[in-house]
Amino acid sequence: MTRLALIALALALGSGAAMAQQGNPGANFITQWDADGDGIVTVEEVQTRRGDLFTTFDANEDGQLSAEEFIVIDETRAANQAAMQQQAGMGRGRMDQEPDRALIDTNTDGLISRDEFLAATVLWMSMRDRNGDGVITVQDFGRGG
Repeated sequence: MTRLALIALALALGSGAAMAQQGNPGANFITQWDADGDGIVTVEEVQTRRGDLFTTFDANEDGQLSAEEFIVIDETRAANQAAMQQQAGMGRGRMDQEPDRALIDTNTDGLISRDEFLAATVLWMSMRDRNGDGVITVQDFGRGG
């Protein structure tokens, strides 16, 4: 899949829900990441979604994300966030961040394996779980977030 196609896919996933949920920070995120629709994003749901994202962005299907592939993740996230900001009036914050690659690349080989990417799920969650209850809900969003 080309870089442009990946960005278009990410924008398509977020744009409709963002437009429908204007003024409700976090609703778009919950819609995209809450697999069972209960309004609560669990670590298990994040683990599954991150696995899907890893597969999507592992362009050469070698089971690792190179620096170039990770750049595509960053660009796609930035484009998706910009679309959400424009459509839903949301500000940038913790929800659009990925842990630093150096923290994820635990064996320091310059590549992010699927296992390393998924192992960072707890760190990823902690960056978003503002109230520390172990799940992500709309309460973890809001001003400045």
